[in-house]
Amino acid sequence: MKRYKDSQPNQELNQLNQEKAPFHMELTARLLLDNLCYGWNENYLLEQINYALDTSNKKMFTEYSLKYKKFKNQ
Repeated sequence: MKRYKDSQPNQELNQLNQEKAPFHMELTARLLLDNLCYGWNENYLLEQINYALDTSNKKMFTEYSLKYKKFKNQ
């Protein structure tokens, strides 16, 4: 059996993997939350536009249409 003087052979690799895992989890959580927020905002704006069309509210339609246009062009 071969013995190592300072440490186990995979100790540095294990430390590196443990440091990477939280970053990947943090990134995944951030992307998921961003995607959920984006979807919610898009649905909200579309609902407001549809409501403005249903009620023939031109001012409201113009306002939310501009917001939706800016939202999609970001």
